[in-house]
Amino acid sequence: MANYKIKNNSFLENFYLFLIFFISYYINFYYANKGVFPLDTFLHFDSSFRILNNELPVRDFFIVHGIFIDYLQALFFKVFNSDWQSYLIHSSLMNSIISIFTFYIFRLLDVNKHITFVFCIFIGILAYPSSGTPFLDHHSTFLSLIGIYFFILALKKNLIYCFFLPYIFGFAFLSKQVPAAYIIICISFVLILCAFIKKNMKFVIYPFFGSISFLLILAIFFILQSIEISLFFKQYILFPLSIGSERYINLGPNIFGLANHFKFILLSFIPFIYFFIECLKKRTDFFRNDNFYILLIIFLFSISLIFHQILTKNQTFIFFLIPLNFIFGIYFLNKLSIKNKNIIFSIIILLNVFVTSKYHLRFNEDRKFHELKNINFNKSVPAQFIDNRLKNLNWISPNFKDPIQEINLIKFGIKTFENDGNNIMLITNYLFLDTIIEKNLNSTSRTFDPISFPDKNNKYYGIYRKMFINRLKNKEIRNIYLFYGFPVREDQISRYVTHYLSQDCFKKEIIRPELVRLKIKDCKDLR
Repeated sequence: MANYKIKNNSFLENFYLFLIFFISYYINFYYANKGVFPLDTFLHFDSSFRILNNELPVRDFFIVHGIFIDYLQALFFKVFNSDWQSYLIHSSLMNSIISIFTFYIFRLLDVNKHITFVFCIFIGILAYPSSGTPFLDHHSTFLSLIGIYFFILALKKNLIYCFFLPYIFGFAFLSKQVPAAYIIICISFVLILCAFIKKNMKFVIYPFFGSISFLLILAIFFILQSIEISLFFKQYILFPLSIGSERYINLGPNIFGLANHFKFILLSFIPFIYFFIECLKKRTDFFRNDNFYILLIIFLFSISLIFHQILTKNQTFIFFLIPLNFIFGIYFLNKLSIKNKNIIFSIIILLNVFVTSKYHLRFNEDRKFHELKNINFNKSVPAQFIDNRLKNLNWISPNFKDPIQEINLIKFGIKTFENDGNNIMLITNYLFLDTIIEKNLNSTSRTFDPISFPDKNNKYYGIYRKMFINRLKNKEIRNIYLFYGFPVREDQISRYVTHYLSQDCFKKEIIRPELVRLKIKDCKDLR
C-alpha cells in the first residue's frame, strides 16, 4: 500500500468522510423513528429533561446507571429543544462519530481508503441503529471503542493520548458500568504490559495522572451539583454489585448455542489467529511490536462484549464487531506476504455484505432489539397525536395491536394527571410524560422495573425507602399513580409502593385497568 499521511486528505477521502457521516447519521435517525418499546426507547428522555429543571440523578431520583447519558442528553435538550428530534440527534451523531473515527484510524494504519470506506458503512449500519435512541449499553460500548482508538493513536502518534484514556473510559463507565468495566480491566492490563515490555513507563504514568485529574473534576462536579459522593457510590457502584453478583453465580452458558449465535464474530477472529501464529514464527521481537498490542486489545474488546452479552442475556447489539474485526483482520493480513491476497480480501468483503444485510434486516428493519420483531409497522400512527414534541416518531409498540388504542390510553392518562389539582407521583413505563406534561411528576427512580432500585431484601433498601418517603413528605404528594401499557398488577403495587410505604397509608382506586390511583392518607410512615 502507498505511504499515507492522514493530514494530506484527498478530495475522494473527504467525500468518503461526508458519505460516512451522512449515511451513519441518517440510517440511525430513520430507524429510530420506527416503533417504540416505551421503557427502552425513552430510557433517558424524562431523566434528561428533569436535569434542566434541577431534578438531579442520585440526589432527587435513584439511578443505577446512565448518569453521563442523562447529562449529555440534557445538553442536547438545552441547545436544541426538549423533544424527540433532539433525542435522535444525540444518538445519530454518536453513530456518525464512531464511523468517522474508524475511518480516520484505519487510514492512519494505511488501510486502503476504498476498503476502509466500505467497512465504515457496514459499521454505521450495525452500530447504533439497533437501538436508534440513546441507550446505555451502546454508549458504554462505543465510548470504550473510542478509548481503544485513542490507545492506537498513542502507539502510532504520541503517548500523550494515554492521558485522555481515563476520561473516555470514565464516561463509558458512567454510561453503564458494564461492559466498560471489563474493557477498562483489559486496557489496564495491556498498558502495563506495554510499559514493561517496551520499557516505557509513560504507558502507565500518563493514564495515572489522567485518572487523578478525571476523578478530581468528577468530585468537583458532584459538589457543584449538590450530589453526595457517598450516595453516588452506593447507588451507582455498590447496589449494582449487590444484584449483579447473582448473574455471575448463575452463569451456565450453552457452549454450542453460544458458538452458533456468535458464529460470525468468532469467524472474524481467524485473521487474528493466523497473523499471530505467522508473526510468532517469523519475528522474535513480535511482543515489542505495536501490532501485537493492537491485536491484543481488539481481541480482548471483542471477548469482553461477548461475555457482557452472555451475562446480561439481553438482545444482542454487538454484531458491529464482525465488520470491525474483519477490517482489523485485513490490516493484519496485509502485513504478511501471502498469496492471493486480493481474492481473500474480496471474500471477506462479500461475507461482510451478507452479514451486514442479515443483521440489518433483523435489528434495523424488524427492530428486534426493542422487541418489535413481529409488529406490523404499516399500522403505526404519528406520535404527534400524543404531543408535538414527539413529531416524526411512528408509534406502534408490542403492548397493543392497534396503536390508536394505546395513544388514546396515553392521552387519557395525561388528561387525568393534568386535571389532578394535587401534587402527584407517577410510576410508569412511559418515560416521556414528565417532559410533555406541564407538571412535576416526582418519580423517585428513572425507571420502574425489578432491578432499578433496591427491594426490601437488599441491604441498600433503606437508601431508596428514605428517598421515597422524603419525596412524599417534602413534596406533599396526595396521589400516587401507576400507569402502564397493560393492566397494573398487585405485585407491581407491592414492589413499587408497598415495600416502602405501609398499606394503611393509601387507598387504592382503579380508574381503569392500566391506571391505578393510590390516595395518600395520614399514617405513621409520613409523620
